[in-house]
Amino acid sequence: MNRGISGPEIHVNRIEALTDGVFAIAMTILVLSLEVPTRAQIADQSDLVKFVFGKNYEFLSYFISFFVIGSIWISTIRRTHILKNTDYKHLWLSLLNLFFVTTVPFTTSLLGDYSEFEFAEILFHFNILVLEIIAFIQWEYLMRNRETRISFARKFSRALIWFTIERFMFSKYSFH
Repeated sequence: MNRGISGPEIHVNRIEALTDGVFAIAMTILVLSLEVPTRAQIADQSDLVKFVFGKNYEFLSYFISFFVIGSIWISTIRRTHILKNTDYKHLWLSLLNLFFVTTVPFTTSLLGDYSEFEFAEILFHFNILVLEIIAFIQWEYLMRNRETRISFARKFSRALIWFTIERFMFSKYSFH
């Protein structure tokens, strides 16, 4: 087996399997942040309607977070599709990315439960920003590392980075 810059080449399927699993779990955990009322809270149908429509901010947080995580997953798929193999540096970057993906349900729950506190919003957006920074670092690493990438146009890479930045801006200003 050839040795890449950072050690032995590793087949991309390993990181794809872990990544898909982590994203699926994180996206599923997001829905757990939505509170289901207890029987004691709901006396009749009008109470249920009031409860559900009173949770607008929580639903909005869930909706935006689900699609932000989904778009990060799509971006991750695009990155892995340019790879012929991976190396340990890229694996560590991917693991760091997955760590912050798993914190999105937590920051989303904080944002939904404590929407009146600016800190909850800052923490959520910081989480998304860190994910975007990691994505940028991964793109740059992969573009500079001949051992891991398939021939790939830099122009396409830059377009995806701008898409990533625009996605962050959407998440930042969607709560105002």
